[in-house]
Amino acid sequence: MRLSFFAILILMSYAVFAQGPGGVEISKDAKSGYLMWRGDFSFNDLNNEKSFDWFRDGVKNYKPNKNALKVLRQKLPDYKLVIAIGTWCSDSHTMIPGLYTVLELCSFSPQNVYMFGVNRDKESLNADSKLYHIKNAPTVIVYKGNQEIGRIIETAHTTIEDDLLEIISKDTPNR
Repeated sequence: MRLSFFAILILMSYAVFAQGPGGVEISKDAKSGYLMWRGDFSFNDLNNEKSFDWFRDGVKNYKPNKNALKVLRQKLPDYKLVIAIGTWCSDSHTMIPGLYTVLELCSFSPQNVYMFGVNRDKESLNADSKLYHIKNAPTVIVYKGNQEIGRIIETAHTTIEDDLLEIISKDTPNR
């Protein structure tokens, strides 16, 4: 009887805190019902998660500003992005698929993107949320070299591509 109790307890723990891609901790958000991923992952991981219809639908339906894309294709390769996402968060469900679409259409290298998931307290599995001073999800941080150039926090002011262009343009005003 005692052994059965522990076996059930272990199985329940696994169901609540399963491991996902790359060692991501996966749990179910009590408030939204969505899966909550904490840890490092990629856009491909989001796309491959069967329950993340919000991601695939958002990518399919996002229509970016073509004029902004034209400029971003030229300038964006000089930058790196750090992205903190809440897979449980409606703002992430809106912004992140559009961001992915923009980056794909600009042929932005996945090697220049570092993405990690946070819980409702904006805590990651490692020190990333503290290192990058994450207070809201999603947060997109634009870097040139080791210098932070700007952030998009929670929602884009206009569109994700226009906000990225605005950040980059402030960095390179005479180009």
